Amino acid sequence: MNLPAALEAIGFGAIALLVMFVLDRWVTPWRTRRLAQRIIRNVGTGKPAKPRQYRHAIAFDELGFTVSSTMKKSDPVGKLAWSAVHRVMAFKRDYLTVDCICLVFAATEEQLLEIDEEMGGWDEFTQELPKHLPGSIPWAEWFMAVAFPAFATNATEIYSRKSPC
Repeated sequence: MNLPAALEAIGFGAIALLVMFVLDRWVTPWRTRRLAQRIIRNVGTGKPAKPRQYRHAIAFDELGFTVSSTMKKSDPVGKLAWSAVHRVMAFKRDYLTVDCICLVFAATEEQLLEIDEEMGGWDEFTQELPKHLPGSIPWAEWFMAVAFPAFATNATEIYSRKSPC
């Protein structure tokens, strides 16, 4: 490699480092402050936040629950009657950088339906679950056991009907 080419490579490297420094020190904090100010302004004026886009949604009533795709209107992904549920397990999936809390409902050993916290209606569903499955452990009692420690499955039975699956 000749001297002019080496100096050119060093110059490009120095410019790249300078650009990264400027982005890190000035541009990113400026954009973050601007976003925070916009959020604070919207909350102050009562403007609601954009609704989160879910891939699946959970709907439930006194007879059972349904998991549907929100991306395409088709038949439900899964449907289960409360009377068919024999066991419910809470556990956590490791998605490398985050964990996802899940519930798996067993009607039989072959018929399982899994839902997770990334589905629309999760909060309402987990709060109402003890009303539909009497004897199930309330969310406030099982959440910490499943959520911690991080990156461990932490399977916890939250409901079991006396008759076997």
